[in-house]
Amino acid sequence: MLRSFYLTLQILILFTSSYAQKSQKLWENEEALQCATSIMDALYKCDFETSDSLMLKYTDLMNGHSSTALLKGLNVYWKNVPFDYENEESVSLLFDYLDRCIELCEEAYNKDASDFESIYFLLLARSMKARTYNYKGATWKAVSEAREVYSLTRKGMKNLERFDEFNFSSGIYNYYREFYPELNPIYKPFLSFFPSGNKDLGIQQLEFAEKHSIFTSTEAGRYLMWIYTRNNNPIAVNIAYQFLDKYPNNQLFIFESLITLNFNGEFKNEKVLLYIALLENSHEEFNQVGGLIMKGVYYFENADYEKSNAMLSEADQRLQKLESRKEYIDSPLYAYLYALNVVLKQKDLSKFYKRKATETEYGVRIIDHLNKKQLSRL
Repeated sequence: MLRSFYLTLQILILFTSSYAQKSQKLWENEEALQCATSIMDALYKCDFETSDSLMLKYTDLMNGHSSTALLKGLNVYWKNVPFDYENEESVSLLFDYLDRCIELCEEAYNKDASDFESIYFLLLARSMKARTYNYKGATWKAVSEAREVYSLTRKGMKNLERFDEFNFSSGIYNYYREFYPELNPIYKPFLSFFPSGNKDLGIQQLEFAEKHSIFTSTEAGRYLMWIYTRNNNPIAVNIAYQFLDKYPNNQLFIFESLITLNFNGEFKNEKVLLYIALLENSHEEFNQVGGLIMKGVYYFENADYEKSNAMLSEADQRLQKLESRKEYIDSPLYAYLYALNVVLKQKDLSKFYKRKATETEYGVRIIDHLNKKQLSRL
């Protein structure tokens, strides 16, 4: 009798244990969702003491879940902001967590093809790997991951009503599927093989993600800031100031937001100097150079070309001494050195810096902006 009781008890324990493991869903655990939201907020604020503390709690709540591995990967990414893709140790650690996330997602998805959480985190992890391979110049690996990302994105688009976190990836696809061939008509024949998008719908989906997403709310805001800037929508300015006020320790967000404010004519306003100072007062040389660039841009926009020249020239010299991450900040530097030398009638130097600036699409955009706004009046 006693033996039968113990056997029954063991069966119950095994059953409840396997059931608990099977039903470990993040969106069914309100405490874990709140914790994940707080972790993402802390990471974007570069408050790593808080994010590390919350990760301990989250690991207890969602041990063995794919989201735990993803969050650990994001922790590596944001602790190195802006991420240094030439730092092999950081890339290796990032990939360890992303690969673990992918492994867990694929295990869960193979058991249940309607496990939307697994599809979602698999999509995020593979997107980060694709971006990393792209930055490192590993083209074929990037393409391979991009194929997987596309397939997962399409699955997400078909299941928006069942899992609204897919609004972010769906919004990216819908907007940029139409935007890229408009910007670069040469891509039209290639993109004709992909289902059409819808820019207006894409913006609506990104707006939804910005308001409601747990993991991609802030990223949706960044995309909207860039999209609204290109569309000359003043909402871009509101988003930029929101980012500057909410994330004063995130130097990447500061630089991006200042670029947005400049595109929207806000560099005539002295208050942007307070935000530029956040970069200038950093302890990192990289951020100080970024601050110098923005200060030089500010003086150019206010027609103080002597000060602008001094600051941009110093920034150029210091930029060359940086070992990595130059690509985050060099496009506006070269674009404005081009503009400055047009003003100063230094023809050879203006050609030199224009050539360097136009090596990136970002630099082309800034030069186009300068040609329309300032240089056309010379």
